[in-house]
Amino acid sequence: MEESSLLSHRRAVSDGGHGYDRRYIIAKFFSHSGNAGGEVDLEAWGGDDYVITFLDPFDQQSDFGKFNAIAYLGGAIAYGGERYPMFSYVSYNDIVTTNETIAVKVGNGYVVPEIVVDLIRGQVFKNKGQTYPFVLYIYPYRTSNNQLYPIGIIAYEKIAFSNYLQLGLGIPISLAGNDTAKLFANFKLEYTGYNGYVKRQGVYDPSVRVYKFTPFAIYRIEAMENGTWTKVYDSINGGGLEVKSGNTTLPLTGEQKLKLYISAFGRDVKNGTLIFEAYNGTKLVDRQVLVEGLNIDHLNETPPLKSQ
Repeated sequence: MEESSLLSHRRAVSDGGHGYDRRYIIAKFFSHSGNAGGEVDLEAWGGDDYVITFLDPFDQQSDFGKFNAIAYLGGAIAYGGERYPMFSYVSYNDIVTTNETIAVKVGNGYVVPEIVVDLIRGQVFKNKGQTYPFVLYIYPYRTSNNQLYPIGIIAYEKIAFSNYLQLGLGIPISLAGNDTAKLFANFKLEYTGYNGYVKRQGVYDPSVRVYKFTPFAIYRIEAMENGTWTKVYDSINGGGLEVKSGNTTLPLTGEQKLKLYISAFGRDVKNGTLIFEAYNGTKLVDRQVLVEGLNIDHLNETPPLKSQ
C-alpha cells in the first residue's frame, strides 16, 4: 500500500525510506472512508497517478497483517484501547449458518458478527441478538483449477468499511450515502496482480490491485424523464445515456436535461469551467461549455438547499 517504490520504479508518495510526514495522511485515508478519511490531494505530491493496495489474508507480511498499526497511525483506533483484533482469516468450514444467525467458530465457542457481507450471493445480512463488533466478509477466491474457494475475512467494525478494505478487496460497499460511489469514481481498477500460488490453501490469491487516480470524476448522472429525475449512470453499476421504457431501454436523443454529480477528490474547485466533449470513436464531434464560475467544496459536495 505505502511501500510501492520498487513496483513503480520511482519513489512513492510514502515508503520505508522517506515521506514520513505523509504516512499519517495516507494512513488516515486508508483506515477511514468518506470525509472522515480526510481526502488526500495526491496530485499535489508530484502528480501521483496510481494507488496500490496489497491485501493478502494468507500473508501476514502484507498490509493485511500490518493494518492494526496503520489504523492506529491513521487515528481509526486508539492505541491500547481496543479489545478486538483488526483482521482475521476465517476458514469457510468455520462459518456456521442457522435460521437467524451466521456465526464464526473460534476455539470452543462462537463469535456472532454484527453484519455479514456475502460476496458470493451478493447479500448483506444483519445478525440479531447479542453480537460482536465485527463485519464478516464471505469472499470468493479461486483454486488453481478455477474452482470456487470461499473464505471468510472478519474485520473490526471501526475499519470494516474503510477505503483500504474496499479498494483492497475491490468491493464497493458502504453504509454511508455516496461515499463508495465517489471512491470508485476517483479510483478506477487498472490491474489485478497475484502474490503467487498459495500452496497451503491451494488458491491463487488476487491480492495486489492497482487503481488509477483522477481528482475529478462523475459518480452519478440523472436525466429528466417525464418530469422525474431518473438515474442513467453511477460509478458502481455503470450504465449509459439511456432510460428504461417497458421491458427495454431507449437511448436519450435530442435535447436533454441532465444532472452531473462530480466528486472532486482532495481538491476544491474555485471559478472552474465544466466542458462537455462528444466523440465518435477518437474524433471530437462537439465541444460545449456547460458551466462557468463553478465552485466545489470537496468535503461538502452536496449543494445546500435554497429556500423557495
